[in-house]
Amino acid sequence: MSIPAVDVVLATGEVSALSAQNDFPAVVREVRSVPAGHEGAGDFLVTVETESGHRLLAAVTPRAVDRLKLAPEVSVRCIFKAHACRILG
Repeated sequence: MSIPAVDVVLATGEVSALSAQNDFPAVVREVRSVPAGHEGAGDFLVTVETESGHRLLAAVTPRAVDRLKLAPEVSVRCIFKAHACRILG
């Protein structure tokens, strides 16, 4: 299964009343900028790891990195809609 990074939402604190039903606790493992010349240049790719050990990638803006204080070891909620999931193979 694949979930596009642009379809993954990160949140800090409690989350309620969303239409997205996939909401997992996770920990940030890496925050890296998208290099110039690539789609999304200037934004960030955040790697998170769920409690079950699955890793997901989230594409976020610099403002989101600052506002959520995203950095390695920060606890977040990883949220996505079921329609974002793609079956591989």
